[in-house]
Amino acid sequence: MAYPAFRYVALLCGALSLAAAAPVLHAQQPGGAPPGIPMGFVPAKKSELRNRTQVNGRIEAIDQVTLAARVSALLEKQHFEDGAEVASGDLLFSLEKGLYEANLDAGKAAVAQAEAQLENARLNEQRAMELLAKSAGSQSTADTARAGRLSAEAQLAAAKAQQNASEINLSYTEIRSPIAGRIGRSMVKPGNILAPGTALATVVSQDPMYVTFPISVRTYQDLGRRSSERGLAFPSIFRLMLSNGAIYQPEGKIDFIDNSVSLNTDTLLMRGRIDNPLIPTDKGGDGKIRYLVDNEYVTVLIEEDPVPVVEFPASALMTTKAGTLVMIIGDDNVPKPRPVNVGAVDGETAKIVDGVKEGERVAVDGLMMYQMASRGQPLPVMPLDRTAAPVSPGQPGAPGQPGAPQGQPASPQGQPATSPEQKK
Repeated sequence: MAYPAFRYVALLCGALSLAAAAPVLHAQQPGGAPPGIPMGFVPAKKSELRNRTQVNGRIEAIDQVTLAARVSALLEKQHFEDGAEVASGDLLFSLEKGLYEANLDAGKAAVAQAEAQLENARLNEQRAMELLAKSAGSQSTADTARAGRLSAEAQLAAAKAQQNASEINLSYTEIRSPIAGRIGRSMVKPGNILAPGTALATVVSQDPMYVTFPISVRTYQDLGRRSSERGLAFPSIFRLMLSNGAIYQPEGKIDFIDNSVSLNTDTLLMRGRIDNPLIPTDKGGDGKIRYLVDNEYVTVLIEEDPVPVVEFPASALMTTKAGTLVMIIGDDNVPKPRPVNVGAVDGETAKIVDGVKEGERVAVDGLMMYQMASRGQPLPVMPLDRTAAPVSPGQPGAPGQPGAPQGQPASPQGQPATSPEQKK
């Protein structure tokens, strides 16, 4: 005769626990009831399950700028501390200005001279035109005067352009941050002469940050298939697991999926944005540092939309050849095995997709009683709170009897305390 797989496990557990439970087996309840060791249970609670796809990723600053000298000059002063956060427009470096201020003064003088020459040329042209109108002057004299006026206008324009260039060069002696972010260490110290293009420091933006991560084409298709089956959009929410294993609290949102697959790795590049606030002092920060840093390695957890499930302690699960089972205690206090579809085991909690309904009593403790009793026979049961007395069938407090318990809280750890009989 073929027996269900769970009975093999049951028989083995019963044999191993028989010796330890022998003293208890002699204590029978009135009327031939089963032994007094209670079977602990918890009610299945409504919960939700989010499937997570785990991939590797990198943190990238949204904006990154390398500051460099635009003119040749002596570096006079550094206006920041290495590693400080700066705002857009903050003055970071001052270069020697003397030469560029002198060039600007010369440019202003050249503009004034050109303006005077233009005024004189306009007067000459005006007189020549008046004489020509009275037939007292020649056409050639008038043409020469007009050419002189046009030449003076061009010289003024050139002088103003030179003045503008001098102003721009002078502005380059003050190097300001073009973005808000955190600046690295200074690459050149004051007192050094800079050439155009000399790198001085790098500024990277801090909040928010990009997270880039490649996913395989198969994973990408699986995500799309599961979303389509539920009538949902492609997942757009993700979380981060830091290198120390901690889950980063802010959620991120995917904002970019590349339009081609890498030929070398058969992966598709994705990118998201995530907040990166300052760590407060009450959480170990000094108000100046953040969790996420440019180029930091992280684990990306792509979260799908939640699925309704029930949950109870994972210790209730029994693995057999026939699959994963749990023991359900009916209203008649008769425990019955039932196959379940486990969605996930999160620490000490099992999340069940199918097989158990909300509110059903799931046996978690005293499962050996099922092995000792005849199948289909009621057993004494009790909630996980061991301060309550065991409830035997037909006694007050049993299901269907006056004073029946409506559910009691579990222990603080979420696990039943071990009874003296089980300790033996």
